[in-house]
Amino acid sequence: MYAILTHKYYIDEIYNAVIVWPLLEGSREFLWKFIDMLVIDGAVNGIGSVIRSSARGLRHMQSGFVRTYAAWILAGGVIIDCVVPEVK
Repeated sequence: MYAILTHKYYIDEIYNAVIVWPLLEGSREFLWKFIDMLVIDGAVNGIGSVIRSSARGLRHMQSGFVRTYAAWILAGGVIIDCVVPEVK
């Protein structure tokens, strides 16, 4: 009886075992390892790799020659004219 009263009916230990530890483990395993590492970091790293790879391809478009830039502008105009429907 003395041990039960000394440890306040073991309310703190029961609370830790039933509520605190499952919440901590669930947060660590699901929120941190799945949501944060896979979803959020995956999205950020995926966007960064898409931008990096598209920049590698677009980097070759810069030649420093005005004629090349004019050709790219003409090609863009032709593509837009073919893709966008005519507005009447």
